[in-house]
Amino acid sequence: KAIGVSNYMVKHLQELDRYARVKPSVNQLEYSPLAPLLDVDAYCRENGIVLQAFGWRRPDVLEHPTVRRLAVELDRSPSEVVVLWMLQQGQAPLYQSQRLERLLEHAEVLRKDRAMLSERQLEE
Repeated sequence: KAIGVSNYMVKHLQELDRYARVKPSVNQLEYSPLAPLLDVDAYCRENGIVLQAFGWRRPDVLEHPTVRRLAVELDRSPSEVVVLWMLQQGQAPLYQSQRLERLLEHAEVLRKDRAMLSERQLEE
């Protein structure tokens, strides 16, 4: 059995851990480079919970000067930069599209022949 939760912070996950017979396997919450919930991310990692991120395609995220600069440096779109930032740290970005070509573009983001974020870039 598996369950998922949404918008659970550390205190909620700890409370759930005290009484739940089935531990959550996923926690969906708004997560982006502009709002990295490091305590939630750490708790999820330590407890085998996948952090699924939504809200990362907002204009304030994709148009942020650091995201745009990294996109130029890596010859990638701002959206790809944010996705790489999440994937390279073990988070799972949630995608929303009805267009097949957009979904295929997302699937290609980790191709080995494309530039990835360096350790320095991940921390920016």
